[in-house]
Amino acid sequence: MSPTPSRARQIVINRLITSLIRDGVWTKLSMLKVQAAHSSQAALLNWVSTSYPSSTVNSPTFTTDRGYAGDGVSSYVASGYVPSADSNWTSTDHSFGRVLNTFAGGYDFGLFDNGASKYAYVNTSGSGTFVTVGDSGSTGTTQTISGQTHVTVSRVSNSGYVLYSNGAFLATETASGSSASSIEMRIGSVEVTFGGPSAYSASRVSAVYVGKGLTSGEALALYTALQNYMTGVGA
Repeated sequence: MSPTPSRARQIVINRLITSLIRDGVWTKLSMLKVQAAHSSQAALLNWVSTSYPSSTVNSPTFTTDRGYAGDGVSSYVASGYVPSADSNWTSTDHSFGRVLNTFAGGYDFGLFDNGASKYAYVNTSGSGTFVTVGDSGSTGTTQTISGQTHVTVSRVSNSGYVLYSNGAFLATETASGSSASSIEMRIGSVEVTFGGPSAYSASRVSAVYVGKGLTSGEALALYTALQNYMTGVGA
């Protein structure tokens, strides 16, 4: 990280990582981007590995210890993550999620592979009262929850996937899995096969993650660890 985080920040970071290791979540993650960081450079790093580095497109706004926000028109963060390039993502075993600091409607994180009927995204309505989640082989589902929340999508079987809000069970959705998409998951927008980046969001995203499917206990552990980090940095 550049600049090197303070000793106090290092302690908060270490607590997050050790919590995820202790609870069996760390080894399941392929990408963890904690955008609520002390610098814009640190906010683009993948904490899990050097794979999938992020880059900014059309100057999204970085706010220290809060995250990146697009302008709702053309700016977003390219996560560098493509599901088909990750052996952890299979049709019956994967998860992804995002943490918002502020919400303004639009696609917060994901992809919309319409040509192959493969979807993986979190879309918050403009009113902030609905979150729509779509996944491989599904056209999506709408749940009535707060827009400014931590949403996790987890598939651990071919029959469907489970939604969690702030670590708590929200709903089970029936949808057959399909092979991983070959387009990028983006932050503050979605990559659409028939038109490139679209449906831009002006929400401020504090963290995103992708990996193997999570159990209910692991989803709660991930939420708790990230929430403790956010509290630790004042987000």
